[in-house]
Amino acid sequence: MLAISGIPGAGKTEIARRLSEDLNAPVVQMDHYYRPAASPGAGVDFSDPRTLDVTAVCAAIDQHRAAGAQIVIVEGIFALTLDEIRSQAFSTVWVDVPFDVGLARKLMRKLAEGADIGPSIRGYLERGRAGYLRHVLPAAESADLRIDGTQPLDALIGPLIAQLRR
Repeated sequence: MLAISGIPGAGKTEIARRLSEDLNAPVVQMDHYYRPAASPGAGVDFSDPRTLDVTAVCAAIDQHRAAGAQIVIVEGIFALTLDEIRSQAFSTVWVDVPFDVGLARKLMRKLAEGADIGPSIRGYLERGRAGYLRHVLPAAESADLRIDGTQPLDALIGPLIAQLRR
């Protein structure tokens, strides 16, 4: 399994999609495995790993392996934070971008989807940045490979494939 992590907006999903195409490997997007809010009207704290259904993520990985996948790509902000995920990886990647770039990319994506960006901005200011500093950034030090997510996608894929072939 290849685990790809970084802050929101780092480019994890795009990198995983491209690697998936080039390597014919399935992708598990951890963003699809957040638990619903605990109470009506409460938002999900996407910066807290406890809001992620880790059992479901591991089941998705196992399902791909059982189907014969040689490589499973797992991408998400907590891919290197959570021992249950990181311990299964034969290679780990951190996609590095400044906070302002990550936030700008995330907000641009939300706008393109027609979503209200207010909740994203409030969540970032109220708890997101602190959560990323506490839960996500420390995991960068454990990555086998750190890449500059501000670089063009084509420039990033070659080093990643070379890393996988080692």
